[in-house]
Amino acid sequence: METPGSFPSSSAEIDTLLFDLDGTLVDITWGGLELVFMLRAIRRFRGAIAPWKFYFAFWDAVKTSKRHMTDRTNHQVLLETLHAHSTTTLEDITSRVHAYIDEDFAKLAGYFSPIPGARETILLARDLGYRVVVATNPSMPYQTVRLRLDRAGVGDIDFDYITHSENSTRCKPSLEYYRELLGAIGARPAQCLMIGNDIEKDLPAREIGILTYMLDTPHVHRQIKSLAAAQRLQGCGDFVRLQGWLRASGPRRTREAPST
Repeated sequence: METPGSFPSSSAEIDTLLFDLDGTLVDITWGGLELVFMLRAIRRFRGAIAPWKFYFAFWDAVKTSKRHMTDRTNHQVLLETLHAHSTTTLEDITSRVHAYIDEDFAKLAGYFSPIPGARETILLARDLGYRVVVATNPSMPYQTVRLRLDRAGVGDIDFDYITHSENSTRCKPSLEYYRELLGAIGARPAQCLMIGNDIEKDLPAREIGILTYMLDTPHVHRQIKSLAAAQRLQGCGDFVRLQGWLRASGPRRTREAPST
């Protein structure tokens, strides 16, 4: 497996970095999170979806929004699926979802924390002129992504694009997710480097020509035991190693001043 210092020569074209979010930029304390999340959601949807059936209804909506093959956004599909399990209107379900995001999900902030080196890497990339994109799995709405970015310590950074369920019609590991993202940012695959921590979700980007860098975690180590997976990687290491490759590659371009 190649290291960041031995990227193929085509890496000279890279001017756009695609960062995964969960496990890449923000750490998640899973202990108790799902339980608290679900209890708050059950209370929020009381009167619309029976408490005894909410767990099934919610996960059916999540799975459907990740697997659908329509032209609707992932968020629209989630709302419609929740509505199908409810005894109320789509407008009421939409209102409850937005209230949950604004009021209940915000109280879960303590379960998310920064990953060392992530902020420094992004700031370096910006200084060197790279476009920086948050390429998270778009199964949740924008506000939940913003909260996680804030908790990651990068919420103040002006990203060039952020994927979320309200602007995406596919989820990882679908290749259509990556094609849709490339179309949204106006980039060719060879211009992009996908940086993540999940072989199953992030490595498929390689199948359409996007170079890939996996963070060197125990989870990734277990996943890359397969020779086929290792051969599809361009680099694997920590943020310090990635920063070294960015510095060695030099400035990409002069960033334009924000329009006023």
